Amino acid sequence: MSSLNGAKPRRLVESVFNGTYAEGYLLTVREGVLLAYPFDETQLRITADPVSVAEGIGGSAQQLGAFSAASGVLVHAAALTTASQLIWFDRTGKPLGSPIRNGDFVSFRLSPDDTRLAVTRVNADTSTSDIWLTDLSRAVEARFTLDPMNDMGPVWSPDGQRVVFRSDRTGGNNLFGKASSGCAHDEIIRKTETAFPTDWSRDGHLLFHSPGVTTSYDVFVVPISGDATPTAVAATPFSEANGQFSHDGRWIAYESNESGTVEVYVQPFPATGSRWAVSSGGGGEPRWGQDGKELFYIASDRRLMSVPISTATTFSTGVARPLFQTRVPFVGNPFRTNYDVSADGSRFLVNTVLDGSASSAITIVLNWMSGIQTK
Repeated sequence: MSSLNGAKPRRLVESVFNGTYAEGYLLTVREGVLLAYPFDETQLRITADPVSVAEGIGGSAQQLGAFSAASGVLVHAAALTTASQLIWFDRTGKPLGSPIRNGDFVSFRLSPDDTRLAVTRVNADTSTSDIWLTDLSRAVEARFTLDPMNDMGPVWSPDGQRVVFRSDRTGGNNLFGKASSGCAHDEIIRKTETAFPTDWSRDGHLLFHSPGVTTSYDVFVVPISGDATPTAVAATPFSEANGQFSHDGRWIAYESNESGTVEVYVQPFPATGSRWAVSSGGGGEPRWGQDGKELFYIASDRRLMSVPISTATTFSTGVARPLFQTRVPFVGNPFRTNYDVSADGSRFLVNTVLDGSASSAITIVLNWMSGIQTK
């Protein structure tokens, strides 16, 4: 990486959150505190210890602090949490109960045999996230990652013995892996890409989306072991994300906004240049039915959709039909999970917004620098 003038970038502040320059200070968040570092913009260096400006500052799981400053005005907010519940539904939309306690969930995935659940929880006090594993037969939940930075995006190995996830503990969003027993140490798998893992094939390939050089996101595939260079499998001038392998590994479903609306597409793996549009009118987060005869997605109106498919000779689809209306908190967010499907396709675990889930109040401070000068 190099700067605009060709010089090597220099780290100024250790912080997981973004920074903003305003009124001679570099602002960023650390452990819920908004800090102002005196900054010499001509020498590009911090000139003194930071001063606390405000406390209880929130942020998102994408490392965006809940603050902004310009022209002497500072705006900040507390944790940007969305209280929700993971609820089982049958194919008619009948609720079947919840396997875990409520929270703010970034992403979650069922193990291949449906016996365990890996879920990313946001800590409202720190606005950082960790992965937890739940034994669904005993309803026992245990913390899987312990690093104080953000760990999220769990993906199970096909045999359920390992979990790959992304973490910003070393900067960026690098890939880490760990035995699902929780007994081993976290191991870094890839530290050269900002990668968001989405699926793991039976023959040992990992799908992830990553920012392109001139595009928003592209979908890549890479062998889970070895040092092979990742290969782009869906890359256009637009944004492609949330890749999913079919269970036989012959097809990849993903979402793209190239039509002007996020839609679901399917193409062969390895890529041949052919592909098919699956959704119409908006759709994302594709999931394959294990029998290979059905594909699911969330429509733009938050309905869970089912599409009959055939892959006998080539790929073809039937007419999409809604299964039931959901109350998922996010649609079209490439970093979050709204639902997952049981192995037999009879149940759906859906992230459901709780009634009365309130947003955080916003605080506006005029001439915020005067408060620093009096401290």
